[in-house]
Amino acid sequence: MSGPQPPRTLLLVADGSASDAIAPLLAQRAWLAANDVRLLVHAYAEVTGGGLPALPPDTAVVLGFPHAFWDSRVEGILSGPYGTADYAQALRTHLLDAEAALDEAVAGQPRYLNSPRAIARTRDKVEAQRTLRRAGVPVPSLLDDPRPDDVLRELASGTTLYVKAVCGSMGKGMAHLAPGRWQTNYHYDGYRLLAPPPPAGAEGDWERREQWLFQDVPVGDHRFLERLCLTPGFLFERGIGGPGDGSERTEFRITVAGGTVAAADERRAPAQALTTRRAEGGASRPSDPHHPAAGAAAEAALAAADALHLGYAVFDVVTDADGAPYVVDTTAFPATGSAARLWRRLLDLLVVRPLADARPVL
Repeated sequence: MSGPQPPRTLLLVADGSASDAIAPLLAQRAWLAANDVRLLVHAYAEVTGGGLPALPPDTAVVLGFPHAFWDSRVEGILSGPYGTADYAQALRTHLLDAEAALDEAVAGQPRYLNSPRAIARTRDKVEAQRTLRRAGVPVPSLLDDPRPDDVLRELASGTTLYVKAVCGSMGKGMAHLAPGRWQTNYHYDGYRLLAPPPPAGAEGDWERREQWLFQDVPVGDHRFLERLCLTPGFLFERGIGGPGDGSERTEFRITVAGGTVAAADERRAPAQALTTRRAEGGASRPSDPHHPAAGAAAEAALAAADALHLGYAVFDVVTDADGAPYVVDTTAFPATGSAARLWRRLLDLLVVRPLADARPVL
């Protein structure tokens, strides 16, 4: 007669940060232990520096955002505007280095919540969008590799464009070009696209400090347009028209885990806002699951997770005037702001149940 089975292992690779994004996950340690899952936590420096112990073959791996690497080697260090091509390449290289080290430490193939390669794909918005388009997932149309004259022709036809740094996050590194008004949340000094100074009084509020605010740029500023068009690593995305009745700006944030919708929120902001971030007056509430637009957004998010090979992800989805959904952003790292109760549900779907059923879902 066999004795009790040893606990399975869940490895969280993460660096601490001011956001405490992983704290709600760490709060589930006792609950995981009660379900025979041992939680180990190691920083990226330990992983890539050879500091991991040997790990059993059933080890499941969750990769958090590598804050220490990003803060010391990437943001504000690399040349060029925040979030552009060099940022995406540096993050990809770091994630693949971690993957190689984990392959050596785990006896057998690690079972990733999201693989390093899949995460790296989501941190290049152009690559992610092209992957989704090939899979038939609805995404906004792009203006590919435009020159300034191409952009001006688009605007003359009445099109609006969102210009996004391919490796940007939290709405940072954006411009919005519309007929008659140009805006960016970079600090544009007439020549360069820089990180803006933090708002006064935001020293102790990391979220307020990170939510860059939009400022007007002179319409037709050719140097500004050249910076956007000629810098590698900007995505030019055609805007999706909403209801057109002057009502609030609305989008859906859909959390997908293990092929199911784990959470769905409706995010609203004033009609003139360019995003639904808190900095622009945005607020969130659970979406109505019976609303057709919410259902369409959830279906698009499920298809996107499948196309990007993600066990867990948070998708931002907008709908047009006819209610058709479009996936506009993907978060594959544990999302900042996820409540402890949501993490318990996520871990139940992604770790506890699959291990109990001996099914490699991760």
